[in-house]
Amino acid sequence: MPRERTLPGIPCEPTAMAWFLCLALLLFPGTLSAAPNLVFKPQLNKVKVHGVPVGGDVVFLSDSHEVRDWTRRVISRLEFRQGNSKGIAVLNNVSVVDPSIWAAVDLTNGGFDVDSPSGQYQPVAVNPLELFAGGMINYDGDRLDLVVVRDGKVWHVKVNDGGGNDRSPSPDARVEIDFVSFAKVFPSATGTSQDVYDGPLAGDLLIGIDADRMTYFTVVVDGIGSGK
Repeated sequence: MPRERTLPGIPCEPTAMAWFLCLALLLFPGTLSAAPNLVFKPQLNKVKVHGVPVGGDVVFLSDSHEVRDWTRRVISRLEFRQGNSKGIAVLNNVSVVDPSIWAAVDLTNGGFDVDSPSGQYQPVAVNPLELFAGGMINYDGDRLDLVVVRDGKVWHVKVNDGGGNDRSPSPDARVEIDFVSFAKVFPSATGTSQDVYDGPLAGDLLIGIDADRMTYFTVVVDGIGSGK
């Protein structure tokens, strides 16, 4: 009797149909979805993400410290691209510098990658129960650039301590963001209740970048008010 063989995450039972499927996967590895992978090309002023579906939508979020008019400024980007025939989405004509943090999310399959050109910036742990406490977003810091991805939809908010989207009007080294402060950025807003981010649901992906500390966090909600 033939021995059982497996591919990563794909059990292959020793039946004729199973052997055929396994052989097809071995011969045509493109049928297996790959995790997105950011690639930086500083000399070409490009950022690429490999491993996305052909024609699939991708959202890029980044915060970088760049010199503009002799002044160092924080430059934030929120861009959408589609995967080309090679499964690569490309941002052209961007400054690829450090310090900077970049995130890319495959809106078709939900996979994502967060990285920097130097690879030196690491994620920080956040407690989802504290993050969503009080029916809002709570973050200890002076600045937060945040996206929420749910079933191919994207909401975005950017807030500075004491600024317009902060519930507390005075600086207190903490930002508190009402869910209604999120703007739906993909697909385009329709002016209906479907545009409103109504708080965490299972499967939501949150990626937040703190451009002051040059740190970031990711949370995938696995239940109301919880995450991993």
